[in-house]
Amino acid sequence: SRDQSWASDGTLLDNSGRRLWSYSYGGGIDDSSPAEAGENGKSTFVVGLNGGGGIVLLDSQGREIWRKTETNVWHVESLDVDGDGRREILNSNARGELLVRNMGGEIENRYLRGYYVAHFALTRWVDEPTATHILVPATGFSADCGKKVLIVLDAKGKTIATLDATPGEWAIRAAGAPLRRKTESLFAVVQTGNLPRTVLSVYDAENKIVYREVLGELCSSLNAMSVDSRDKLFLGCDSSVWEYTPAD
Repeated sequence: SRDQSWASDGTLLDNSGRRLWSYSYGGGIDDSSPAEAGENGKSTFVVGLNGGGGIVLLDSQGREIWRKTETNVWHVESLDVDGDGRREILNSNARGELLVRNMGGEIENRYLRGYYVAHFALTRWVDEPTATHILVPATGFSADCGKKVLIVLDAKGKTIATLDATPGEWAIRAAGAPLRRKTESLFAVVQTGNLPRTVLSVYDAENKIVYREVLGELCSSLNAMSVDSRDKLFLGCDSSVWEYTPAD
């Protein structure tokens, strides 16, 4: 379960929807994600806790392996950042840091110094088949103080692109997907937050907006795939899935 409400437990379901286990924390869970397989080859799960609860790694049965001190772990992901075939943990926190941890929970790096980071997402970029990039809605507090941007990082934390984001404080989450229009590379982003609306933006290879639409519902997922020899974009919303075809 992702982007928890504080009233809900972290829950793992099997592929038929049957609950396997739940993990509860009295101070609220902010987010949870699969992590790297443990020593027994079974999945582990990283959980970000609200307040001073910290960040926790659970085993395949939902039992704590370790807990590290942290405040307001807004978002967690796992990604192989150094190309060694094993994932590391990414987490944000109350200080606006985007931290990289090893699977023992120790901090090894910090990305995007000079920006405040709360939520972020893994994303594919250009033609890669799996998500190895990081999409970060960020607010600058050094240069361009207060400006809203979308920053695309590679796995090592290098900035690949900086995109103009929707202005305002409400759009705190983003998800992205690359798609193609004939031979041109495009990048689609949805921004959502604490209002019942979504902004869909499509950027060209020069990171300029070529399409923007505001939808009056929450649309938290999107993906592009090839259908009948051309790319189409699918946007998952509250009660429907929208299909877009890039205009020639």
